Amino acid sequence: MDKGPVPRHLYDQRTDLKTACYKFVSEGENSIKIVPLKKPDLDYFSQIEIEIMNSILDEFAHPWTTTEDLILATHERICAWGKAWRRRGERLRVPMSYDDAFEGLGNKSDSELNPEEENYLVFKGLKAVSE
Repeated sequence: MDKGPVPRHLYDQRTDLKTACYKFVSEGENSIKIVPLKKPDLDYFSQIEIEIMNSILDEFAHPWTTTEDLILATHERICAWGKAWRRRGERLRVPMSYDDAFEGLGNKSDSELNPEEENYLVFKGLKAVSE
């Protein structure tokens, strides 16, 4: 996708999506505003997750922040997006792999894995067995 990766259901409904929590409002050609319809329930998030969200808002929630700024930041900071972006070549769509979320995963010994990497590999192994 030109400005992706974007979840397909959001992209396809970007001009008229409405849920109980938010709605998309078209603000001219290629401009969509997301309008909250109720106060978020932050009980679903830990304190550190809330701090991270606030940090992201402090950095990017400004009128002068462009879509291009967000694209560059996500491709730079989110490992899987960056890998997909770099291997896309001239293609508009590139599938992402969950493996791409981890740097050097295939080159690590069991003792070098962090808890997230180990959990992912267990999940991947269990999923492969069940298929």
